[in-house]
Amino acid sequence: MAEIWLTYAGLAKALGTTPEAARQKAIRGRWRRQRGNDGKALILVDLEAEKASHAPRKRPDEHPAGRPDERRIIEALESHIATLKGDIAKGEALAEQRRGEVEAARERLDAMVAELVALSKLMAEQTAAVDNARAELAAYRSWPWWKRLAG
Repeated sequence: MAEIWLTYAGLAKALGTTPEAARQKAIRGRWRRQRGNDGKALILVDLEAEKASHAPRKRPDEHPAGRPDERRIIEALESHIATLKGDIAKGEALAEQRRGEVEAARERLDAMVAELVALSKLMAEQTAAVDNARAELAAYRSWPWWKRLAG
């Protein structure tokens, strides 16, 4: 247990971290601190014990072997894009089919409307004929019986 006095920069270099990380470690560990002759803070630390217990974090940008396999991700994304393109093609085909069905229904509706217009004209003509016949019958009935008999 050989304790030595180190600055934050010296501790950071020994542990392989930043000076700020070394300062935070000293604060969390409640290590003894004092000011040196140069005005910098010194920390009393058992360096051998700290090196044994300290495991610095590995940063992804420092360790390319730790990165995920980018090629595998790219292939998965390309596969997904192909699936989505297939879904889009199916959707467009279904939309085209529905457009054809709507157009056929519109044509049937136009034919029915034309038939309805023709039937309404025929009905108007028949109604006019019925009204005309009723008017003639009313006029015929308004004659006295002897005029009706003589014709």
